[in-house]
Amino acid sequence: MILHNLVENNSVEVNIRRHNLVQDVLDFHDNKDNLEKGVTFKYVDEPGVDLDGVKRDVFALFWRQSRCRFLEGNDHSFVPRATGIPREQYVLIGRILSYGYITAGIFPAFVNRAFMQALLCGEDFLTDENLLEGILDYSSPYERERLLRLMS
Repeated sequence: MILHNLVENNSVEVNIRRHNLVQDVLDFHDNKDNLEKGVTFKYVDEPGVDLDGVKRDVFALFWRQSRCRFLEGNDHSFVPRATGIPREQYVLIGRILSYGYITAGIFPAFVNRAFMQALLCGEDFLTDENLLEGILDYSSPYERERLLRLMS
C-alpha cells in the first residue's frame, strides 16, 4: 500500500519504493482527491528533496517501466493496449498522463503521434494523412514497407 502524508501546504507527500514504483504511482492516482492537492514524491531510503526533479524522475520512470503493461507498439510508437485492460485502468492511465504533464511537464514521447493528437485535440481534428502516418509509425518496418507498396 502506498504511504503518504499531508504536509503543511496542503500537498501530499508520497513515499515511492523504486522496486514498486508503478504500483505506488497507480495507487496515488487511484484516489481522485489526491489530484486536487499538490504532490511531493520521496524515494524510500534515499536522500533527496523534491524540487520537481524527483517528481519528473518518478513520472518518467513510471512510463518507462509500465509501457509494456499498458501500451503496445514498437520502440518509438506506442498506443494503449486494445485488450486485457479494463476501462477503469484506461481512465487511471489517462489521469496519470494528464497529472504528470500538468505537475511535472512529463509526457511520454513514445506515444504514437496520431493517438496523441486524437487524445489532446479530439478525433475530429485527426486528418487522414495524420492517421495514415500514425499507422505507418506504429507498424513494424516490414509491415510499413508492404503498406507503402500497396498504397503506391
